[in-house]
Amino acid sequence: MTVTNRMRFAPPSFWVWGLKLGVVTVVCFALVRQSRGEDSEEAMLKKCEAMMPRVATTTDVDLLYTCANFYWHHPQFDRTPAYAKEIKIYRRLLEVDPSNIDNYSLLSWFLWSDWVTWKKDPKKMPGGKNLAAEAVKVLENGAKVHPKDGDYYYKAAQIIEPLARHYLPEDYAFVIKNYLLADQFANRAYLKTQSRLFIACIYRDQKKPKQAVAWYRKVLEVDPQNRDALLNLKELGTAAK
Repeated sequence: MTVTNRMRFAPPSFWVWGLKLGVVTVVCFALVRQSRGEDSEEAMLKKCEAMMPRVATTTDVDLLYTCANFYWHHPQFDRTPAYAKEIKIYRRLLEVDPSNIDNYSLLSWFLWSDWVTWKKDPKKMPGGKNLAAEAVKVLENGAKVHPKDGDYYYKAAQIIEPLARHYLPEDYAFVIKNYLLADQFANRAYLKTQSRLFIACIYRDQKKPKQAVAWYRKVLEVDPQNRDALLNLKELGTAAK
């Protein structure tokens, strides 16, 4: 396996696991009582189904997170179409809890995932035509709330990268822009290193060696012993100076 392949962005299956981790992180703010056996699946379903008709006006943040977690772990109750309830919940969470950066990335992921379903079979996802554009817009709006948060920009780039890689290459402009902002506002060396490394990998995959070399060198400015940057520079036939 080449270094390029090792550094490739992960396929969609990785993002599903990443999303699960994100949901776990988000719901740590909620009172997820069913995990302690206090509420049965039937009781939680009844509670969340009762909340859904008024989700747009719900102010109970704990309940919103609890139901988001419930529907994620019980997808059989969210097939109208897939993620429809999750999307409604996270749209509301952006209004009542805008400080949580995970809400933007999670909603964006749900939106473009449903867009992929629409692209493959429009009949399965009525109204899905504009969901990919909305996914990007959600993250752009989040940047207005978190204008100098390097972690936010890094997550935004990571969320949209698989969409750009597999479906909409024009969205690479958004991805690179957000990695650049993550690099600019990074509050630690690791975040700066990773942002630069991913930019370099994008350019390498796009067969733009000059830009790739420039960014691998920028990685070495922060982490002079970075193995991936050094090996990629070697493979590209360029000496790191």
